[in-house]
Amino acid sequence: MQRSKQNLQHEASLMVGVIPALANPMTISIVPSMPTPESRTAFANLTSLVLPATGAAAAGGLMVASGGVLSAPVPVLLAAVAGALAVSLATRLLPQPKPVVMPDPAVAVVVNPAMPVPGRLERAPGVQGFPAFVLAALDAAPMPVLIIDSAWRLRAANAAGLQRFSLAKIGIRADSQLRRPDLVDAIARVIAGGPTHVFSLETTVPIEQHETATVAPFEADGLRYVLLTLIDGTEARRSERMRADFLANASHELRTPLASILGCIETLQGPARDDPASHARFLGIMHEQGLRMGRLIADLLSLSRIEINEHVRPTSQFDLRAGLLEAVEAIEKSPLAAEITFRTDVPQDPVMVRGDWDQVQQLITNLTDNAIKYGPPGGTVRIVLEPGQERAGAVVAAGRRWDDAARLPLTSPEQETGRTYAVLRVEDDGPGIDPQLLPRLAERFYRVDSTAHLVPGTGLGLAIVKHILTRHRGGLIVETRPGQGTAFGAYLPQP
Repeated sequence: MQRSKQNLQHEASLMVGVIPALANPMTISIVPSMPTPESRTAFANLTSLVLPATGAAAAGGLMVASGGVLSAPVPVLLAAVAGALAVSLATRLLPQPKPVVMPDPAVAVVVNPAMPVPGRLERAPGVQGFPAFVLAALDAAPMPVLIIDSAWRLRAANAAGLQRFSLAKIGIRADSQLRRPDLVDAIARVIAGGPTHVFSLETTVPIEQHETATVAPFEADGLRYVLLTLIDGTEARRSERMRADFLANASHELRTPLASILGCIETLQGPARDDPASHARFLGIMHEQGLRMGRLIADLLSLSRIEINEHVRPTSQFDLRAGLLEAVEAIEKSPLAAEITFRTDVPQDPVMVRGDWDQVQQLITNLTDNAIKYGPPGGTVRIVLEPGQERAGAVVAAGRRWDDAARLPLTSPEQETGRTYAVLRVEDDGPGIDPQLLPRLAERFYRVDSTAHLVPGTGLGLAIVKHILTRHRGGLIVETRPGQGTAFGAYLPQP
C-alpha cells in the first residue's frame, strides 16, 4: 500500500509520542479525538503497521475498538511500536521525529485517566504527575483544596490550601500537619473505604471561622485518594448574627436619645408652647440627641462591616507614616482639637504595613479622638510610630514605656516566625483609668462612669479598634497611670 510522506510523518510522530510513555506500567490508548479524513488515513496506516508487526492481535493483547481506539498493555504495545518503527525505517529514511503540533489536529496520546488533549502529541501525566492544566485549575479554585493518598502523603494542593493549613510543601505527611482531630478522623474513615463525608469545621482562636469540609474519595491507577475541600461560611454566619446583634443593640441604645427627643417635643407642644426661651433650649437638646443617634448608627454599621470580614486578612500594602500624618492633619482642624498640642515622632522614611487603608485611618482617628476627649483642656497628645519591631519588641514599644503603670493587652495576634511589626502609640496626659476597669475598655457601649456624662461618644470606638486589629492580625495594649495619663499602643504587621 502506497502512503504519502505526510502520512508517514503522522505515523512517526504518533510513535514518538507513545515511546516516552512506555516506562509507566499502565495501558496506553491512541485516541482519534477529531475525526477528519486525514486523521482517519493516518490512524488506519498506523493500525496497518502495528498489527502485522506483532502477533498480539490473534492473542487478543492488542485491540482496535469499533470506535477507533487502539489500546494495549504496555509490553504488547512496546513490541508493536518496535515492529512498526522497523517497517517504517526500512521503507525509507525518515527525518528525526519529535512531538509536533499537527497541521490538522487529530490525535492525542493519553495515559488513563486523563482526558484527550486535541491538537498536541504528548503524554499527559497521571495522578502522581498532575498535568499543568490540573494544577492551574487547582490554584484557580477560591477554596482550599488538598489531595491526599492512602499513605497520608500530600500529593497536591492549591495555594489557598497550603496557606489555610500552614503546610510547607507537597509530599509531607498530612496527618501530622492538619492539627484538627475531627478532620484527621474524617480523612482516615474515607481512606479506609468510607463514603464522602461532609461536616462543619469551626475555629475560635485566633479568630472565629465557620467552614464546611468535604472529604471525598476517588481512585486512579488502582490507588485510592482523598479530595479535601473547605467552603468558608463565616461571612454568612456572621452576617446573620450581626443582623440580630445590630437590631438588639440599636433598639437598646437608641431608646435613650429617642425618649429625650420625644420629651422635648411634648414639652414644646404643651407647657412651653408660648415660651421662646424654652424653645431655643429644647431645640438645642433635640439637635444634640439627633447627632448622638447619627453617630451611634454610623458606629454600629462600621463595627458590623468590620466583624463580617474579620476572618479575611488584608493583603494590600500602604505607607502607614503617610496615613498617620494625613489623619492627624485632619484631626487638628476639628473644633474639638482647637486647644490641644500634638507631638508626632515618626521616621523620615515610609513605613509599609499590610492592611486596609480606610480601616487603619479609622483606627488612628478613634485612638486620637479618645486621647483628645479624655485629656485635660489645653493638654498634649503624643503620637509615636516605630517600625521594624519583632513580636517581643513590639509589645514593649506598644505598652511598656512607663514605670509603675498598669497595662493590659486587649487583643494579641498569633506568633509568626520572622514577622515584624510597626508600632503606633497614642498618649494623653489626662487623669488615667482605674486599673480595675481595663478589661472592659473594648466592650461594646462601655464607658467609664465618671466621665460618661462629660465626654460625647457612643462607647464603640475601642471596640472598633480592637476588631480592626484582630482582622489585621495585629495587637492592642493599654497602659495607664492614674492621675498622669493613658496610652494605647497598636502594632500592625509589616510585609
